[in-house]
Amino acid sequence: MKRTLILLILFLFFIAVGFTCGGRIEELHLDEGISFNPLDIAVSAKFSKIFANNITYCALLVLGCGFITAPLLALQGFLLGLPLGIWILNSKPFEEYLLLTLPHAIIEIPALLLAASNGFTLLTVICSYVKCESPQIKCQHWKGFIERLFLILFLIIIAAAIESFLTLKIYKGVWGT
Repeated sequence: MKRTLILLILFLFFIAVGFTCGGRIEELHLDEGISFNPLDIAVSAKFSKIFANNITYCALLVLGCGFITAPLLALQGFLLGLPLGIWILNSKPFEEYLLLTLPHAIIEIPALLLAASNGFTLLTVICSYVKCESPQIKCQHWKGFIERLFLILFLIIIAAAIESFLTLKIYKGVWGT
């Protein structure tokens, strides 16, 4: 639990960093030709592509064994905050951005955090084999690890379904476009 809280703080910090960088693009004269519209992504969203992308990212977080897990999670936070900064810079309504990202992000972000936490759990499992710990301790580690893998898979399927099938409908229903 403590590990997941630390990972959440890291993730939120890099969302803020990404947001700040996105908001400063104009100051840095990098705004020529840069635009971000999650509506474009929502229109072209295909379940298989979204699912494959998210499950691959989660697999990398898990298989990173803690070594690349934290930097990958930080990158994901940055990549969530950056377009938000660009969105606000272009004077677009924050509520519109939330409608395009929040429905699936509510489920996807916990899946990413669980995957990152599981990456550190995998390191713990590997270390338990190196230390020759008792089979009961190894079994406990593996059981929790595998249970969380199934939960991550379930959450990613739901998030991909929401992103590909519902996000655009919710957006159009609220904004009427």
